[in-house]
Amino acid sequence: MDIACIISAVLFWISGGFRAAQMMQWRRQPNFNYIMWTDFDAEYLIQQWDFRIDHRSFEMATGMINAIAWFTFAIPMLHVVWLQSLKGRRIISIHVAIALMAIGGAVTELLARLFYIGSTSTMEWMVKDFQLENWTESAEGDHLGWKSLEVTHLAIMGVLTWIDALEYLFLSFIFAFLFVSVWRKSERLLDVKWARFGMVLSALSLIDFAADLMRYQNWRKYSRITFVISALNRLVLFPVWLLWLAIQIPKAEAILGEASQPTEETKKFSSNLNDDSSHVVS
Repeated sequence: MDIACIISAVLFWISGGFRAAQMMQWRRQPNFNYIMWTDFDAEYLIQQWDFRIDHRSFEMATGMINAIAWFTFAIPMLHVVWLQSLKGRRIISIHVAIALMAIGGAVTELLARLFYIGSTSTMEWMVKDFQLENWTESAEGDHLGWKSLEVTHLAIMGVLTWIDALEYLFLSFIFAFLFVSVWRKSERLLDVKWARFGMVLSALSLIDFAADLMRYQNWRKYSRITFVISALNRLVLFPVWLLWLAIQIPKAEAILGEASQPTEETKKFSSNLNDDSSHVVS
């Protein structure tokens, strides 16, 4: 079995579990009030920042595990691209696109998490050491500092939301392109059932992408849809897809290696590979 696939599956499963637990924590906190949050109630915002600081370590760990999972995911994707393209001789455009999206998703996810860690660390420092209660010297205190901090935090969360949505869009295209690569092959290195299963994941990832963006229209409704689909993908379907791939990669390597040998047993397969490689899309 391919070790990188196994590690990636485990990391995505862990990050998915952590993310689900994190969302449940936010929903089940005893003082959560959507109306007070959107009204920028000062006392409520202070409670929210206390809650965020208490759970910050868990949130940072979830994000970094997800970033590492993306990097380990890129390794078997590059391996699969090399095998499915017959070492760079078949359907070049599709396989290059898969490689670029896998690498791009990994780099984008890591940079986004580092950006988020840096910004939230600075905001935590401001909460602890800066004067946020009274900026206009009014008698009662205007709490403009807390409100400004919350606006900044929401803007940064918006950036992270779009990056997370882009992650699912990349996954959707990767699954779809792999299906095209496997489906068009006369003698398949990878199982077509696995590719069809990937198309199910592609559809769910596309729905998750759309739901992430639609949360700005109705945050509560589409957050629930995102939570359900993300949990299903990360905790069940995606790890199964990766483990299934882990079993197939060594077999594909063996088949491709045998096909390069001038033996009677592999003569037919070699002929099919040569025929198929003539359909290269540059």
